[in-house]
Amino acid sequence: MHYIQCRKLNKRKRQQIIELEDKCFPDGERPWSKGEGKDNYKNLYTTADCFFLCYQKEQLVGFLGLFIPEEDAELTAFVEPSFQRKGIFTELLKRATAVMKRYRLQSLFCYPKSQGVLVDNTRETQPALWKTGWARESVELMMERSAVSNQDQKADISTENHAKLRLLTKQTEDISQIAAMEADLFGGEEVGEEAFQSAMAEENTECFAFYCNEDLLGACCIKSGKQKDFIFGVVIKKSEQGKGYGQKMLQLLFQNKKTCKHSLCLQVSYHNVSAVALYHKLGFVITQQQEVYRRLIS
Repeated sequence: MHYIQCRKLNKRKRQQIIELEDKCFPDGERPWSKGEGKDNYKNLYTTADCFFLCYQKEQLVGFLGLFIPEEDAELTAFVEPSFQRKGIFTELLKRATAVMKRYRLQSLFCYPKSQGVLVDNTRETQPALWKTGWARESVELMMERSAVSNQDQKADISTENHAKLRLLTKQTEDISQIAAMEADLFGGEEVGEEAFQSAMAEENTECFAFYCNEDLLGACCIKSGKQKDFIFGVVIKKSEQGKGYGQKMLQLLFQNKKTCKHSLCLQVSYHNVSAVALYHKLGFVITQQQEVYRRLIS
């Protein structure tokens, strides 16, 4: 067996990965080709090797990809069923970890059951992950709201507070305030203006600032797909939470002409009880549960 790593994929390698993915995921999940990590230009470090391939002669039998949006990297990996439990995943992970150390990245995370990391035939991946230093960090819920619910949404939002959404642009001064809101909520330095700028640059993506009485109270983003749209970056100012502003903001989003025709999806932490309750109230239902595993890079 021989291993290669690269920062870009040519057409032949890309096709080999898709063919291997089909072998590993006959149910059609295709975690890599449907995900964000298939193109290096989206990575924080475009010079970093982020694709790792294992070959048996000319046959691709193992693959690991890194998506590096910030200082952490998201991992997708799968190994040909007949070559599993032969140390291929461990070797691919070793090489990926070396690259991460070079760029001083902090950790790896993955969603074992929905984004690859298929290292045995039964997908009982936890033992394999534990052996290589992974620990379960949290549980994420995927929730969805039908297009019918969006179309039936009544325009019952109170106008007494003059609630409205404003489309953000790269020149919008609100971006730094929104980044500060996220920092206050999540306890980090901040998600960062660059992350918001990057989101706005994504194809078919719009980001909105939420105002009441001309006060900036929150923000949200939506990425449009062919049949489903994905809501992300939902944030309400910490001091204004529990006052119904999150519900008002999302109701305004539902009434947007571009978003009312498709089903809406979002991801939320299982432990964020108030957010899950709000989404249920707005017509979202849980469609999938994802375990999140993380591995620190020492």
